[in-house]
Amino acid sequence: VRFRAVVIPQDVQVEESVRRKVFAPDDAATLDLDAPDRIFGAALRARGISTYDLLPGLRRAAEHERLYKPQDGHWGAAGNRAAADLLARDVFGMR
Repeated sequence: VRFRAVVIPQDVQVEESVRRKVFAPDDAATLDLDAPDRIFGAALRARGISTYDLLPGLRRAAEHERLYKPQDGHWGAAGNRAAADLLARDVFGMR
C-alpha cells in the first residue's frame, strides 16, 4: 500500500469572502496564499511522500457555492461534496 497525503487548505485560501473579512485589500493582493500548501507539499515530497493538494479544485468549486461553514473553518456539506468529488476523480480515477 502506497501512502499519499492530502493537503487541505484553510478557508481563507479558498473563499474570497473570507479573505475580504480577514485581510485589508492591499494585504490580500500581496500575500502568497498558495505558499502554505506549496511548502508543506514540498516537504512531504522531499521525504518521499506523494501528495494531492485540494486547493486548486476547491477554489474552482468555491466560485459557485460556499464550501466552508461561516466563522468555523470546517467544510460544510458543499465542501465535503467538492473534496469527495475531487478525490474520487483525481486520486481514485472514478467517473
